[in-house]
Amino acid sequence: MKLLILAEKFSAYQKFSQVLGGTIGTIENDTYELVHSSHGHLLQLLDPQYQVTEEKVKRYSEWNSYDVFPWNLNDFSWKKTYIDQDAKKNVQQIKQAAQDKDAIVIATDNDPSGEGDLLAWEIIDAIGWRSTVYRAYFSTESKIREAIINRKDVSDKYHNGEYLEALARQRFDYGSMQLSRIATLAAKQGGYNPQALRLGRFKSAVVEIVYKQWLEIKNYVKKPYYEVRYKDANGNIFKRNFNEDSDFRFFKKEQADKDLLNYQSDNIVIDSTVTKTTEPPALLNLMGLADLLSKKGFSPQQVKNTYQKMYEDDYVSYPRTEDTKVDQKDFDELLPLVDSIANVVGIDKSLLTHRTARKKYITAKADHGANRPGIKVPENLASLETKYGKCGREIYIALAKAYLAILCEDYVYEQQKAHLINNPTFESTINIPKKLNYKLVFDEKALESNNDNPENTASAFLSTANPYIYLGSNPTPTKPTLSFLRKFLKKNKIGTGATQLKTISDMSQNNDPTALLKIKNNVYELTFNGLTSALLTQGCQISDPRVTKQLLDYMKQVKLFKIESQKIPALITSIVNHDMPVIRQNIAKIQGNPTLQKLAKEINLPERVDGIYQPTGESINFNRIFSKHKFTDEEIKLLLQGQKIEVKCKSKNGRDLIVAGKLGKQIYKGKEFWGFSFKKEDIKFPDDGTRSTGIFKPTGETITFKNVWSGHQFTATEIQSLLNGEWITVNGKSKQGTPLSVTGKLAKQEYKGKKYWGFSYDRNSLKFIDNEHLQGVYAPTGKEIRFKNAWSTHKFTDDEKEKLLQGQKIRIKLRTKKGFWYATGGLKEQEYKGKKFWGFYVEKREWA
Repeated sequence: MKLLILAEKFSAYQKFSQVLGGTIGTIENDTYELVHSSHGHLLQLLDPQYQVTEEKVKRYSEWNSYDVFPWNLNDFSWKKTYIDQDAKKNVQQIKQAAQDKDAIVIATDNDPSGEGDLLAWEIIDAIGWRSTVYRAYFSTESKIREAIINRKDVSDKYHNGEYLEALARQRFDYGSMQLSRIATLAAKQGGYNPQALRLGRFKSAVVEIVYKQWLEIKNYVKKPYYEVRYKDANGNIFKRNFNEDSDFRFFKKEQADKDLLNYQSDNIVIDSTVTKTTEPPALLNLMGLADLLSKKGFSPQQVKNTYQKMYEDDYVSYPRTEDTKVDQKDFDELLPLVDSIANVVGIDKSLLTHRTARKKYITAKADHGANRPGIKVPENLASLETKYGKCGREIYIALAKAYLAILCEDYVYEQQKAHLINNPTFESTINIPKKLNYKLVFDEKALESNNDNPENTASAFLSTANPYIYLGSNPTPTKPTLSFLRKFLKKNKIGTGATQLKTISDMSQNNDPTALLKIKNNVYELTFNGLTSALLTQGCQISDPRVTKQLLDYMKQVKLFKIESQKIPALITSIVNHDMPVIRQNIAKIQGNPTLQKLAKEINLPERVDGIYQPTGESINFNRIFSKHKFTDEEIKLLLQGQKIEVKCKSKNGRDLIVAGKLGKQIYKGKEFWGFSFKKEDIKFPDDGTRSTGIFKPTGETITFKNVWSGHQFTATEIQSLLNGEWITVNGKSKQGTPLSVTGKLAKQEYKGKKYWGFSYDRNSLKFIDNEHLQGVYAPTGKEIRFKNAWSTHKFTDDEKEKLLQGQKIRIKLRTKKGFWYATGGLKEQEYKGKKFWGFYVEKREWA
């Protein structure tokens, strides 16, 4: 059988070629040819207006009315187009390669979301393939041969669960564009002009929790309290359990001081001593890894991109896994390498004594297995840093230590419980480390704080404890760091570690004007778009993490064929029906919001105006700024009445203009909007002394033209001569400041499609009149040339000039610090920094 193997990207194509022994070849009884997508998805869904029949185009092109929502997704043809011309060419190359093949093997990334299957089927459908299709499932690219041998027939894509899940998600997300359009329209009606707000099932939930957390921080009021506690000389604290009915906690220190008089030194009674153990923590996922590295200053984007490169080189396992465990096969594959890995990251191999797999980390079958070191072990950390930077070094250290920890013995500690003999309600529990074991390799507490120090040790109870006043307060709300977001997403079971990291990375891109988050010192804050989205979606389903979790569960059910895929996109309709009126109600939350206004100023967002356009009765929204002119309240009133007004503004090059216009419906890049509209003939230039107006005698026209040309101000006599249609000679300067002389007259000209009257000169009349150059006809060529009138310390005489123009050589005398010397040479066309010029060149040098 002739197979066409489709890789997701060029790097995978290269890896497959390396493993299989070439881009063409044989695998058992089959021949194969490798092809690849140039950059993942080569096709994308067309915009809504191109998905519907002609009579519905207007409705789905609309951005400025709520009346068109919710969309009827049954109207859509779900047509796709190429992302760009390169993508089209790529698909054509794949089609050509498929001509003589019996089957296509999908060898795109086997990510849990099904995205690899979707992008492959987009290509397969685009080339019109109607024959056999297989799927190769592999945990790492180095195992592609085995995956192709054990390929699965997926010729009926509607029986391919991964494809259906990805298709359902793609169409749901496409339908959620409605909410982005609704929110963007609401923002405009609230007086702002953001670039498109990005609402979505995952993004909006993250924006919501970041907003709520900052709101808690803003509204936090510290409420100190005082209570009596006991402490022994080793620092072990005895306290009472607090509940709503407790009467031992005071809000005034004087009350606590008074209560302290009721307590004296007391003896400690140990109630129990138990030896306990704790197994090593679960393996890291990509979000946990990024959390660890964020404390070292690395951004999610850095971690995501660097990890991908390291995976392509086999140093780490597949990034976008949803597995939290490994199967026995994966465990056995890595086991012979663990000593080498330990050497690289500086771990004592004698700690790795538990080399049989614990059940906690093993699953019956894993698609890719949890994130872990790859089957290629680096020589040392320095080589990793050279190739991938410091981020690559830290990724490998963290991943290796987390994995090596599962080969260590359990952490052993002694838990002691005690109370006070005369005050038995004062109790204490301490854990005394006995054997750190895995904690010497990887301490999970690094994920809970901003340091990765081993667990603090506790000392045993002493015989007595003394009372003191403890000052406490209500907990301070945590700042929304990556750790905070990771715990929130984990608690709500939203997304895999890889999906979480990718989404947060996409939401916080520095140079993206639609970014929802920004990072400062590992703390996430809302951008203008983020805060606008958060305020508008208060009380909405799209920002409710419970709804997000439910949607993700539904999509998994599609993969398992428990829910029909077409039912998922339809869910967006009920969400839009619920959320649209809520978003419109929330417009009041953004109007006059001081924080939002401050953020808007920081990114120079233009002001917007809402109003009723009286000629049609339409509710419209338009930009209050036109070409640096801000419409006054009176001008806005006249514009909404449909009247034409004159405004003073500036052109793109800063020139003053007077423009007459009125409000009108316009189209830009297929998008309809309201704005100040004018005609070219309605543009006037105020008299600033740089223009003259008069009747051009040859045609009888009244014309306006610049009365300054190249630094020369036309005199009244010259202006009259020009209006008479006569030629005049004037002196001016070139752009480089060189004096020149030209002869010209007035003429109608054109620049960038715009016609105007101005001074036009005869290029043959151009003469440079500077004192630094000589000009004349060079006899050997018959061409007029221009050259510098001096060379080094020598200025050419008239006789030397004539000889040089005749093509003769001359001998000149020059002065230096050491004395005099002679140079013999002539004129020659030369070049300096790509620019040609005529000048003196030396053929012979001799000392005087």
